[in-house]
Amino acid sequence: MREFTIEEENLLCFFKKDSKEATIQNIKVTIPFMEEDMQQIAYTTLDKLDNMNEIEFSKLELYPIEE
Repeated sequence: MREFTIEEENLLCFFKKDSKEATIQNIKVTIPFMEEDMQQIAYTTLDKLDNMNEIEFSKLELYPIEE
């Protein structure tokens, strides 16, 4: 499983749902409303989510992190 950056983890904390697919859709629907730098973070997060299976996703322990 790929590790997420601090920014990606924070994004996931905000958008995470009960399933990987629901989380992906939740992120995708908001991308047009994000600033360009956040869009890039969203895209890299989506790439990493795409490479995970549902079991790996369910084991994610996410906590907001301050830089």
